[in-house]
Amino acid sequence: MAHNCELRTGYISAYDQARHMARVIFPDKGNLVSGWLPVSVRNSLKNHDEHHLDINEHVACIFNGNGLEEGIIISALYDDKNKPPESDSNIRKILFEDGSVITYDRGSHKETHLYNDGTEISYNAGTGEFKATFAGGESLSYDKSSRQVKINGGGGSEILLDDNRVMLQDHWGSYIHMENDKIEIRAHTIDIQEV
Repeated sequence: MAHNCELRTGYISAYDQARHMARVIFPDKGNLVSGWLPVSVRNSLKNHDEHHLDINEHVACIFNGNGLEEGIIISALYDDKNKPPESDSNIRKILFEDGSVITYDRGSHKETHLYNDGTEISYNAGTGEFKATFAGGESLSYDKSSRQVKINGGGGSEILLDDNRVMLQDHWGSYIHMENDKIEIRAHTIDIQEV
């Protein structure tokens, strides 16, 4: 006998992380609770794409028309209480509860990872620019157009590398500058020891 499939929306009431299954409560059905339902994923064989649902998360389910025991959770849903975090259709954004954010802008080809300690790592495939800024103020950057790598120690110390030069500088203003066949050293005190 054929069954008519039924689409329903509700809220996660219980979640089994190990089995990737959940139970769903349906306020519009007098708070009836479903059986344990599998949660749809993008991949589950050679590739895996794992994500977990939270209790009270708004979800859409499909049932085979034979009650609330046989069905599948197909998606989480935005609603009036939980609105989409981004309105630009070029931007894909993942927000984590701890404040970390992953963003990719397909218009500018830039991906950014912002961690909850303030560390930020970004790469722009369009320009070839890479930058990592750490919570303590240190940074590492690469500029494809100038082929330049820069490391900043946070307190004013810096290392600069490109095709023609290497420069090391500390926060006191001392530096070593090597460019082509020339080496320049500036310091308050220079101590050269034989190995």
